[in-house]
Amino acid sequence: MQLHSKSSPREKRIAGRPEERRLHREPAIGFSLKSPIAGRIVDISAFGAGVESHSPLRVLEELPLTFGIGPSRATVRGEVRWCRLAETKPTPSGESVPIFRAGIAFVDP
Repeated sequence: MQLHSKSSPREKRIAGRPEERRLHREPAIGFSLKSPIAGRIVDISAFGAGVESHSPLRVLEELPLTFGIGPSRATVRGEVRWCRLAETKPTPSGESVPIFRAGIAFVDP
């Protein structure tokens, strides 16, 4: 993805920075991503989460994310830091379904 020549200062900071994590992420077994997109939480820490979905997410977009585990729900705000096509999987009908992987940083309310 190319950044436009008139990138915001925030876009420039994020685009040129190597991936950095303040805490180790743990596998998010049993968690699901309920809104605004349907997806799967791959890993999670106190500061962010890795998610998979069939739809790409826009970098720098802030989203209210509702996580679920069993009957419990929690909603937090997150900012998409990166998103890429991770793989495609075939369906029983022979179509290819994209799987996008994204990094979400939790944002203070």
